[in-house]
Amino acid sequence: MCGRSENAYYALDACKPSGGSCTSGVDCCGGQCIDSGGGMMSCGTEQGCSKLGNACKTAGDCCDSTAQCIDRFCQLQPVQ
Repeated sequence: MCGRSENAYYALDACKPSGGSCTSGVDCCGGQCIDSGGGMMSCGTEQGCSKLGNACKTAGDCCDSTAQCIDRFCQLQPVQ
């Protein structure tokens, strides 16, 4: 009997350049998904602090004072 590998692996889609549609900073090459008007979100450059889901270097970069910079993105600390 031949062995078969049927393990499924998930890989993130390639990042989108500035102007591409997004749902969070993870989708964008620059790490910032911003409101481009009319409820549309697109990759761009955040002015000021980073909203939840957008790139950060430290927790101080995040707009939400309760957010942490986890894996380089502003996220709320999981409930323990």
